[in-house]
Amino acid sequence: MERITKKEAIQDTDSVIIEHILNGDKNKYEIFMRRYNQRLFRIGRSYINDDDEVQDILQESYIKAYENLAAFQNRSAFSTWL
Repeated sequence: MERITKKEAIQDTDSVIIEHILNGDKNKYEIFMRRYNQRLFRIGRSYINDDDEVQDILQESYIKAYENLAAFQNRSAFSTWL
């Protein structure tokens, strides 16, 4: 398994990361999880007062987003779509 460098995680745009993932580099999806996890957790926590439940929802959301990544059309920011 190839490690993702800090430089990649910071410099690559969402579009570049999506392109890599769709071309088979599935490990790059970790960048999205690291990049957006705190923001998504805060949003979830504003609706649900149970950290474990929020974590479960985030996990399901990341899986669904991954499964539907090819449907992302760059009409909005990836973070908005996610």
